[in-house]
Amino acid sequence: MNRKNWLRKLFLEGKIMFTQETMNLKTFLGTLLVIYLFFIYLCLYVFVFHVDKLHVSKQFLFMYKIGFFSIFYLFVFEWFATYSSIDNEGIIAIHYQVIERYISEKIKAKYLLSLFHSLIHFILLTILAIVIEITENIFAFIFLLLPMIVMGGVSSVFSSMVFPRFDWLEITDIPTKKNYAAMGMIYCLWLSMATGISSQVVHSKSFYFFIFLYWFLTIIVIVLLVRVSPIVLKEKLFLTLRTDEEGKNVKN
Repeated sequence: MNRKNWLRKLFLEGKIMFTQETMNLKTFLGTLLVIYLFFIYLCLYVFVFHVDKLHVSKQFLFMYKIGFFSIFYLFVFEWFATYSSIDNEGIIAIHYQVIERYISEKIKAKYLLSLFHSLIHFILLTILAIVIEITENIFAFIFLLLPMIVMGGVSSVFSSMVFPRFDWLEITDIPTKKNYAAMGMIYCLWLSMATGISSQVVHSKSFYFFIFLYWFLTIIVIVLLVRVSPIVLKEKLFLTLRTDEEGKNVKN
């Protein structure tokens, strides 16, 4: 898939997202602005104006900041997951699965949209961390935050394949509770690893060793999830179609 196809898929998925009745571009950007303003206020209040009241060492303060930024992104990407879900188009996906390469192309488009959204938030959070001087170890902060955010974007799409709901009536019916639980579990697992690594002395050899393992594990898991995605989605589409046919036979 060349660069033009990437841009085209992002444009089409974004167009589908913002043509939903429950979401438009102004609403999306306005909601995002309010969320970020509130987050900036919390960052300034806790880590700038009242940091002396925490009474913790610099190492524990660094851990708190990693957790603080990570939990904020967890909230943001679970809010966005409704529009990056593989079952966003509803029963259309069931009828279109017979088209050659539809499943693989749709999977690529959803992953691109989710990762594009995740990287935008990563850039915004990094700029915010630099501007308000949230930490002296900004590179360590970036190395821990980036794999977590990318993993969050991938897990939000993959979990929608594992627990899809193609027969939804309202767009707010997706993702399902199981979907939210699955992507939250994966993300929190990466958050736990990042917090554990941040407890190491930043300039020690063990810190860089664990950073390497952290990135290596993230890349391996992401590649595996992307590779297995077509198999999972085909199975879910087949099961949904068979269930619908059985339901029609029972009624007849």
